[in-house]
Parts: sequence; C-alpha cells; structure tokens
Amino acid sequence: MITKTRLRADSKTVSPSPPPTSLIHRRGFKSNSNPSLLSCIPMDMVPRNSTVLTLIIVISIYLLVTLITIGFGPFNLPASFKPRPSSPVSSSSLSDAQLGVRRVEPRNFVSSRASRLTEASTSYKTHSIVFDAGSTGTRIHVFTFRITNLRNGGKKVKLLNEDFKQVKPGLSAYADEPKEAANSLIPLLEIAFKRIPVNKRSSTPLAVKATAGLRLLPGHQAEAILEEVDTFLRGLEYPFKMESNSSVSIMDGEDEGVFGWFTINFLLNLLNNDLNSVAHLDLGGGSTQVTFTPIREKTLQRSPKDFIVERNLISTTKQLYTHSYLGFGLMSSRKGILHRALTNVTNQISEDNIIHVNHPCFPENTKTSWVFEGRTYLIEGTQGDCFKIARDYVTNQGEQPIFHQPGELLSREIYAISYYYDRASDVGLVNATQNGGSLRVKDYYLAAKIFCGQQFDTLNPDRTRLVEAGRSDAQFNSNFMVFNDAPLLGINGIYAENPFICLDLAYITNLLNAGYDLSWQKEINVVKRVRGVESSWALGAAVSLIR
Repeated sequence: MITKTRLRADSKTVSPSPPPTSLIHRRGFKSNSNPSLLSCIPMDMVPRNSTVLTLIIVISIYLLVTLITIGFGPFNLPASFKPRPSSPVSSSSLSDAQLGVRRVEPRNFVSSRASRLTEASTSYKTHSIVFDAGSTGTRIHVFTFRITNLRNGGKKVKLLNEDFKQVKPGLSAYADEPKEAANSLIPLLEIAFKRIPVNKRSSTPLAVKATAGLRLLPGHQAEAILEEVDTFLRGLEYPFKMESNSSVSIMDGEDEGVFGWFTINFLLNLLNNDLNSVAHLDLGGGSTQVTFTPIREKTLQRSPKDFIVERNLISTTKQLYTHSYLGFGLMSSRKGILHRALTNVTNQISEDNIIHVNHPCFPENTKTSWVFEGRTYLIEGTQGDCFKIARDYVTNQGEQPIFHQPGELLSREIYAISYYYDRASDVGLVNATQNGGSLRVKDYYLAAKIFCGQQFDTLNPDRTRLVEAGRSDAQFNSNFMVFNDAPLLGINGIYAENPFICLDLAYITNLLNAGYDLSWQKEINVVKRVRGVESSWALGAAVSLIR
C-alpha cells in the first residue's frame, strides 16, 4: 500500500566465494604434509602408498577450506574475511515493496535480480483490479502478476497481462441517479469475470478510485454514488476482495500524481534512478498533475511545503514534488474559458440550464453545443483572440498565481499523458499507431494557430516570431497531420470531430508555457502506452494493492 513515509533499495546478496590461498596460509595450512591433518585418521588406516596419502591430504584440505568458507561451526571466519554483499547495480535491484521495476519483455517486469541463494521456492499468480472512475468515463484495468517470494524478504514480480476496457460517461454523469452509476460498471466487470476464476475472486483485491469528476460534485451526490457502487460490488454472487472502507473512494489528487509517476518510471525501469527518473504530467478532465523527484536543493527550499511529500512506495521511500490543480483539467478548463467570454455568467443561465455563448475559440458563424455538469452551452463563433482568453484563464485567477513554476522541471525529461496525448494525436502531431512520440511545446502553439485562424495571438507578434523561429509554417505544415486519419479528415474534418480543437490546443499551449513556464523548445514525450501497458496511474494503484 502506498503510504506517506521513505524509499531505500535493498542491497543485493551475492554468493560467497572461496577465500584466497593467502587466507589458508594465515590459518596455519602451510603445506600438504602438515601432520595435524592426519591426526584424526587412525594410523592403521593410513595407506602406505604415497599417491593415496597425497590424495587424502588434498581432500582433507579441500573439506576444511569449504567449512571455513561457509562459516560452519568452529570454522567460522572472522567478519573481516567474509565477502561483503554488493551494492545495488541497477534500478531493478529492489526491496520487498517495489514489486517490480525492470521491463524484461513487453508486459514483463522483474523487481530483483536475485542470486541463487535468494531464490525462493514459492511462486504464484495473482490479480489486481482497479477502476479508474474519471470525469469523462470509467475504465477497468485487470492486472495479472506472477510473484516469487525471495529468501531475503524481497519479491520478484512479473506483469503477465493487462486487460483494459472503457465506458462513457463517467460516474459523475449519474449525479441524480446513483443506482445507474453502479449499473454502468456491469460491462466492465465482464472483463474481470473472464480473466479471474471464481475460486480466485475472494483473494483478488479490487478498488474503485474516482478522480476529479466526483471531487467537483456536491458532497452528498458524490457520497450517494460511492455508496451505491460499494453496495453493488459487495453484493456480487462471487465478490472480489474489498477493504472495509477504502475500496470505493474519491482518490486524493496527490495520490493521482504519485501513482502516475510511479507507473511511468516503473515501466521505464527508472524507479530507483532519481537522476534519470522522468517527470510526469497528467491532464485529465477535471484536474491536472505534475510530479517528479526533486534533485536540486532550490526546488526543496522554494516550493510550497505541501508540494514536497515523502511517500512509501511499498516500503521504499521517495521524496517527490507533486501537486494536483483541481479545476484545471481539460473539461473544467473548457468551462472556465467559455465563462471568460461572459460578462455575467449567472444572469445568462436560463431556467432550463442553457447558456448562450459567443466565443472567439470557434470559427466565425459556426454553431455548436456542449453539455457539461448538467448545463447545455449553445456556442457561436465570433471574432477575437482565443490565445489571449486561454492565457488569461491560466495566469489571471486572482492576486496570486495559480501555478507554481519549479525551474527544475525544465531540465527534466517529461512524459505527458491523457489529454496531452489525445489532442496531439487528434491533429497528427504524434503517431497513434505507435502510442505516442516526442514533440515540442511550440508544436502545440503552431497547431493551435492553424486551427484558430489568423486572429490567434495577434496582440504579441514578437512571441509569434519567437515561436516560429527555426521552422517556417510551410515546414511545419509539411510535417503536420501526417499520422492517423488526420490527412483524410483535414482541418474541417477534425473540426467536425471536435469543435473545441482550437480551444483545447490553446489551453494546453498556455498551460505548458505560461502555467509551468516550459520554453517553446522544450521537448515532451506524449504517450498513451509505455512498453505495451496503459500509461495511467492505475498500474501504480494496482501494485499498491498487492500484499
């Protein structure tokens, strides 16, 4: 279970090696004719043949050296003569609790390179089920592990399989119908029923972790949904293993960031490598997270106290920089950016919860609608600068800036998931068939400029020139929309698929640049899967359920 306490890798045990010849001399074995070696042999049994006698002496010396080497009884060597355990040689030398780090083959993880002396005789297969109840949909992850207990108290863990399925909408859409929220899990449970035998279900841990979607609901509505889901799952004919009060819950935003960071670094075999571990950015529907291991002392000194946490990742403690910005997920930010174009939101909500919005993040003379949190937005495109409105939303939320800007983030390799990947994939910035790729912050900007039209960022021509420096629009366009179905859809087709594409790209651009202060040239890895496994926080949560 991941708790708030510290990370230390166990040393790796090595097989003791025989002591050098000089050690034998030090113990008094100066020659093979030493009479003391024969003192325990009756004289009538001593062969007359010198060859046989020599053989007996050699065998006796070998037996004594072996007894000394293994420390048997009175032959135990002083501690200074014994071989020392080697220190960890890679990030895959882990303790009992890291439960696996090294990716051996696709869908294959090993937590420890155990020596022959530490290999245990017990090995078993186990499962772990995690429901990711997000703001836009609910996903089930069924993980199958093989765990080998080691004599040194550690574990060797292989991820054998991951089953994944998603349904929409999310649980929060059933705010007024909590029983329907529980029923929405039925098609997902079919995945678990197929994978896990009936006789294994009572020992298979299951957890439902709701994220920002339920966090943003009124408390009584969120509680009603959680209670119905809990009752439904416990009432199954063959229920899974559920903790008394924590199996169905709203996950803390901090946990979401930590679990996500754990998953990415677990898959990349970097969990034990602070210097090379990667930063993790997650953009969900209702919130966004940033997490990394701080190396610089300045980061520890200058960060808000609640941004630096110590988390026990299955008995290995890490100090992490992590924070979740509630209300700044992509869907919540759509709502906020739409409201920025309204002079008085309250006065513009009709009795039937319809809001009319004229907004520059949509092409002129186009109309679309959007339903969110029980309200219907009727949107019409108009003149204006979408970039400015999105930037104001990120930077102007009050007297104090919302986003903390750790300078160390710029120097770390970054893996970004969820909507960072989805929007880059939608417009062809990365290859969906390869589950991701690398791009620069400026690529989001240039894509937004194409979809938002000529009125995008018109108030700051210097910034536009800076972003476009080193690559012309023509060069960008030659590489743009080259993956997926983007060339077939074209700009109009992508608009038809997602009328919010201009707004979404404008927000992501400003979140990275104005929010986190990442330079336009900063490269980011945007991924959906890493080495064949879904790059969500679910794997980190699943590992924490293993006992």
